[in-house]
Amino acid sequence: MNSYGEYVAFINQSREAELFAKYYSDAAGVRIPLSRVAELQPALPEDLSLWVDAGIDALAQGPSINSEYEAHLKQFKHGAALLAKGVVGNCPEMLVRSFTEDVLDRCEHTTAKWISLPQIPYDTEKTAAKQKLNRSLVTAAESWRTSHARSSKLMLPLILTKSCAADTKGRWRREIVKHVDWVQRNCGIDGVWVVNADLEDERGSAPNQDKRFPGLIALHEEIRSSLQDDIRVVAGPYWAMNLILWARGLAEHPAIGIAGSYKYYVPGGHPFRAADRIVIPPLLRRAKVSDELGVWLQSSAQLLSQKASPAGSLGGVGSSLSQAASELGSLARQYRRLQGANAREQVAVFYKEWIARIERIQPQIRALALRQEFSEANVVGSLLSNLPRGDYAIQPGRLAQQFMLCCL
Repeated sequence: MNSYGEYVAFINQSREAELFAKYYSDAAGVRIPLSRVAELQPALPEDLSLWVDAGIDALAQGPSINSEYEAHLKQFKHGAALLAKGVVGNCPEMLVRSFTEDVLDRCEHTTAKWISLPQIPYDTEKTAAKQKLNRSLVTAAESWRTSHARSSKLMLPLILTKSCAADTKGRWRREIVKHVDWVQRNCGIDGVWVVNADLEDERGSAPNQDKRFPGLIALHEEIRSSLQDDIRVVAGPYWAMNLILWARGLAEHPAIGIAGSYKYYVPGGHPFRAADRIVIPPLLRRAKVSDELGVWLQSSAQLLSQKASPAGSLGGVGSSLSQAASELGSLARQYRRLQGANAREQVAVFYKEWIARIERIQPQIRALALRQEFSEANVVGSLLSNLPRGDYAIQPGRLAQQFMLCCL
């Protein structure tokens, strides 16, 4: 990755590329799908550390794969055969090797500095067959890597789905770490990308707090301790857990979305239109745009103004209530224009400033500083009425409270 910022941006659409060029051009790197290279690469800075992913995890979609990705996978040698057999089919080694070499050749042709090693996601169904396919893909990638002098570096994807990430007993964590150990012995990887595709950390759910967050942290701890020192870890994308893992020193690079989804979706699914969301800065969270939210912002700003002490803070806690009231009041005044592209830009600006603020902190105290930010957001949220129904985590400080508990 570059020697600029520490984060890695995930870009899937042209509007994300535009926001990236405007606000995020100091990123350590940017990941784009091979299927969108022709559309996205020209919009990105030339000196960028480019990471290309062929989207081979779409094989896990099986018969429900969308037509775009079905056609994408079929363009590779033996891609149609792999689709027909499925991820649990008994695929001949020569077929897998030819497929893998074609995938990696096409990725390298883009002049990418980083290439995703083809892998399918982890879940709890028919794991032996899926593990066999993943190992065959690794073996084929190593053969490709050593056959010629390669300038590109290989990134190992570890994509979790379904109940893997909620495994409190550690069974699946052990299997994943075993796979990482095996890959290190059998392939020259340069990085590991870890993401729970089943995790929406903005939901504020009890399973997130009780199982998924602790399980994700434990997985990163075990992976980090098993890796060679020169192998880099990318975590996410999420809204905040990526930043927490990075601040705790469990990942070198937080993966981030660009103003849209702060979650990883396995490619090949059927797209949907997500609701517009804006950031509420004093709460370090997003909320869904609605008429009711505009009313809530106005009343919340008035409430905090009334509760602000003469000193402008609450009992010595770092966050100033008057400042929070001012931020909510400003948001309420400009609320009517925060729709569509304006809402996405508001999120993009906030998130970039948040990352930059963390980057300026000494690495050894980042987790403590981030915990303090979430603690202050939780205090502010505890004074406010619930957000409008129909949104995630309607208790305003719920997310900050959950994230605060993960920081140390």
